[in-house]
Amino acid sequence: MTTRRRMGFSPVKFRLAGDGRYRVVRDAHDAIKVLATEWPVDNSPAMSRATLACLKSFNDDAEPDDVRRAFIAAAREAHIDVAA
Repeated sequence: MTTRRRMGFSPVKFRLAGDGRYRVVRDAHDAIKVLATEWPVDNSPAMSRATLACLKSFNDDAEPDDVRRAFIAAAREAHIDVAA
């Protein structure tokens, strides 16, 4: 099984402010890319926890569902529309 497949989780649909389209995150790679490059809030507690969960999953120290929950929490903290 590939590393990316092991890090996959149930898709999380979200919409960033000012962007009319929903996007989907399916694994830790997708999540950390969005958190690092497009997240509207800098250095919030939930964003930091989500980033850490992603990094831990790369070393098999976090379960995919932990990453998913952390990403959703960060989105809610940033007032991002989430359809999870």
